[in-house]
Amino acid sequence: MGLVVNCSSVPAQNPYLQRQWMLVSFEGFTKDKLIADKAEINLTSKMENGKIQGSAYLGCNQMSFTSEFKKGEK
Repeated sequence: MGLVVNCSSVPAQNPYLQRQWMLVSFEGFTKDKLIADKAEINLTSKMENGKIQGSAYLGCNQMSFTSEFKKGEK
């Protein structure tokens, strides 16, 4: 389980969500290591049909994913 803290914002349809998030907690890593490696989750892409094409970065590893957010559901 990880924890993210917002580090910057860009104009978006949902500025509370569509941001670049700094990762400060992730199992197996210290906060200092995550900050030094500029660990992040980027949700700044345009939202289309309730989905955002996102990316994550940690050190030399990068991955992409599609996130979907639905109102009223858990």
